[in-house]
Amino acid sequence: MKRRKINSYEIKIVEKIAKDAKFSLSKDFPNFEVIELEDGSMGSIAFIRNDKLYEERKLGGVIGKFDYRDSDGIDILMTLFKDSDGFLYELDVWKGSLEPRISYPEL
Repeated sequence: MKRRKINSYEIKIVEKIAKDAKFSLSKDFPNFEVIELEDGSMGSIAFIRNDKLYEERKLGGVIGKFDYRDSDGIDILMTLFKDSDGFLYELDVWKGSLEPRISYPEL
């Protein structure tokens, strides 16, 4: 799993989902690091916490969802999850065909 800084598109989609769900994001959210999850290049990421390893954390619940149609016409569902402590956990990206995501939605 590759660790990196969250990118500008991911920031925008997380902000949109969080805003729609009335979920407050940390002020330093745009500086978060993420892990790219092995999902067949659909784009799922896990958020890094400095005090706990990803493997030690537990899913807490859904913050919100966003869906759109990829440029090839296949539906994509993005789900933002929090962990059991209320911290951002994952942005799960699922494409109906299980093929790699081609495009980002217009926000």
